[in-house]
Parts: sequence; structure tokens; C-alpha cells
Amino acid sequence: MTEKLTKLKEQMAKLVVHEEQMLASSDQQISLTDPADGQACCPRGADACLV
Repeated sequence: MTEKLTKLKEQMAKLVVHEEQMLASSDQQISLTDPADGQACCPRGADACLV
């Protein structure tokens, strides 16, 4: 259970970073799936990425 809570806290921290990036961008959008982004880490054949 502790591991799950730790992982959830890590995911929440990543979401906060993404929110800050989104709000700082001119059109309030960021790409999590653009291969040129460098942050996307989708498994092969995945329809969406969760970073």
C-alpha cells in the first residue's frame, strides 16, 4: 500500500509540472504525444501516452 501511495504522489507531482507548463504556454496547451517533444514515452501501439 505504501508503494501505491508513493507512486500516486509521484504522478501527482508530474501533473503539477504539466499544469505549470500548460499555463505558461501562450495557448495554454502542451503536447504529451508529439515525438519531437522528447518527453513522450508511449509503448508501441498505444493510442495515448501518460507521462
